[in-house]
Amino acid sequence: MEMKGYQAGISDFTGSDSIVFGISADKLEDNKKFAADLELDFALLSDVDATVINQYGGTMEQYAGLAKRVTYVVGKDGKAAMRWTRRAR
Repeated sequence: MEMKGYQAGISDFTGSDSIVFGISADKLEDNKKFAADLELDFALLSDVDATVINQYGGTMEQYAGLAKRVTYVVGKDGKAAMRWTRRAR
């Protein structure tokens, strides 16, 4: 699972000018439980209406706009400098 991987490597970002967080289309309560279950030290934000997810091209139109599992490195200017999309199983 990607989130566990980011949590395991969180120390790589310590002391850098970086912020690690996740964005999910799930409800805030669901994200809180998920983050607690995985013992995440970084924020998991809720974007229920997919405003931010859509801005970064993170939805699958063929599945009624469900969010993809995508990882981005975003620069200070707000532009995606790197994108990694998890393949569907």
